[in-house]
Parts: sequence; C-alpha cells; structure tokens
Amino acid sequence: MKISRPVTVKPQPQITRLPGRPLPGTITRPPGGCFPIPFPFPGGEKVTLSLKDRFNAARLPGALQQDLSGLKGTVKLAMAPDATLRRGKDGTMRGPEGQPLVPVTLKDGKTAYVDPNTNQYYVDENKLRYFRSPDSISVKGPLPLPEGVEFSNSHFSDADCRALSRVARDGIFKKDDFQPIRPKNPVLF
Repeated sequence: MKISRPVTVKPQPQITRLPGRPLPGTITRPPGGCFPIPFPFPGGEKVTLSLKDRFNAARLPGALQQDLSGLKGTVKLAMAPDATLRRGKDGTMRGPEGQPLVPVTLKDGKTAYVDPNTNQYYVDENKLRYFRSPDSISVKGPLPLPEGVEFSNSHFSDADCRALSRVARDGIFKKDDFQPIRPKNPVLF
C-alpha cells in the first residue's frame, strides 16, 4: 500500500486581457489569415531568359574581342563618344538611363559593359581596377553589338542581367556539370 503525501498548490496570478490587446505570449494573426513577412526575401525576381539569349551571352567575350581587335576596332573606339556609367546600390554597373548592364571581361584586360535591352555596349579601357572600383567610371560608347550576338527585344531585369553575366563569365555549362562517373576503387585485372 502506497501512502501519498498532501500536495499544496500555489495559486497562479490571473492574466487579464485588456480590451483590444492579446494575452501576453500569444501570437495573433492579421485579418488576412497569414503572417506578415518581417523582411524581404532575397531572390524575389525570377530569371526569364530564352536559350538563344544564353547562347548569345556565352559568345559575347569572343565576339566583342574580335570586334575591337585590329585597326578597325581601334578606329571604332577612337570615334566613339564618351559616356559615364554609375554603380548601383547593389554593386552592379548601370547605364546612363539607369538600366542594368552585363560586365564582360575581354582577353586583353578591357571590360565591356553590355546593355541587353538596347543591344549596345560600352568599353572601359582602364585595365588597372584591382581593388574597389569607383562609383562612376568614364567609358567609350555606346557601340552596337556585333551581328550574331544580339539579344531578343524583351525587357531584361536585374536578375536576368546577373544570369547573363554569369553565363558570359563561366559559359553555359560549368566545368563540373558533366564530370564522368569514375569508381572510387578501380579493379585492376
């Protein structure tokens, strides 16, 4: 037989609800039924690029290098007007009207900033930008894009321009996308 001890219960203070206010420690929902998001999620924009635009971005470095090489390219750069490009709040270069630009690094060290909305590009001849780039740079251009690498006439958002710059830098497929499957311990006969 078990003997139980008497248990004393301490009275808990009653939490009263003020009119129009929830009880402390409770979560209330807004009238719509869902919780408000306290901060914006990154990557809200979706990339809407066609396959043709991706292939054109992959061909950009070679086509621009060929367009600017030789005597014809030197004369083309010398005759181009001067323009000023500014860096946006997110760090990407913006055109004179504020449109996002796609940076393309050429083999000779120059940087071309391509505007896919207008199919034009600007050339930065300064090769010594090792550290933080200034907020605005002086460039030559706009110059028309060479035949065969023109983009579709749709609107390109900031997310589209970031995707185009990645394709222009790395190519359509990364090196690690298609690695052959090799066994870890090959059997030797």
